[in-house]
Amino acid sequence: MYDTYAIEDLNLQQLADRRHYIGQQDRRATKLMRERVVEYYRDGKSITELSKESNLSRVTIYAWLKEFGLK
Repeated sequence: MYDTYAIEDLNLQQLADRRHYIGQQDRRATKLMRERVVEYYRDGKSITELSKESNLSRVTIYAWLKEFGLK
């Protein structure tokens, strides 16, 4: 979307577009992380291991597992 730029040089609309684009990417990354956490848990990784590896809180991991009916 943006090749090389100084973020300070972007106008308000460009900043809003960038924020929206990054937000979409973050949602995709979160969805993929959630799927991987569940997959690795099903493969036998402990919640502690998943927490350390993903830098997520154990509470978040428990919540995600609960969404998938695993806790």
